[in-house]
Amino acid sequence: CTSVADSSGSLLFYAFTNATFNYSTIVANNLHQIMQNGDTIVGESWANELTILPKPNSNNLFYLFSMSETNVPTEGLWVSTIDMNANVGLGSVIQKNKRLNNFRNADCVTAIKHGNGRDWWVFSKYSNTNATQFNRTYTYLVTPDTIMPPIIQNFNSCTDADVQRIIFRPDGNKMMQINVGGFMCEYDFDRCTGLFSNPVLIFPEQTSNFSRLFWSGTYSPDGNKFYATTQYYFN
Repeated sequence: CTSVADSSGSLLFYAFTNATFNYSTIVANNLHQIMQNGDTIVGESWANELTILPKPNSNNLFYLFSMSETNVPTEGLWVSTIDMNANVGLGSVIQKNKRLNNFRNADCVTAIKHGNGRDWWVFSKYSNTNATQFNRTYTYLVTPDTIMPPIIQNFNSCTDADVQRIIFRPDGNKMMQINVGGFMCEYDFDRCTGLFSNPVLIFPEQTSNFSRLFWSGTYSPDGNKFYATTQYYFN
């Protein structure tokens, strides 16, 4: 589930996935009703698969980025547009299910602000049940006019698994990547060019004798520490 509030902290709308609706995503207004045209949006109920962003230079338009990981016909990253001026201020999904890519994505869709303070970067990670090792990132630039084709980078350093996370430091200049194979690597990120660089490997991915499994994590507010949740003891 992900939500949006106004400047006073009052709820505007939220999105969630519900098994009752065949694991599609639902957008609900602040009255907890399905928003106009807010049903049957592509999206599943795994982790980190929904991200909402305000459209740059707009006070009323929002993008909902959603993904389908395991349903083959709808695999990929999708975007829908929400207009909060529509339907007497309760909002309406005015464009639904525009496909940005059509391959299996890991469940780690996220976004950070561009260095210009206006635009956004949206990130998705390639996944493959054949255990490829591309470690491929897709970075989309969201501007007032369009969503640009992605910047694609390969680091060839870990398995393209479903369960991985990309977590940014509060200032947006560092990103930590972790996965269920115990991989942990930190990268520099340029918020103006959208490029990752200088990977620093902290824990290599394990292929046998597993002693750690990274599920999630976060940076400390000052950005000097990183906390990870793990299911196994490691040293």
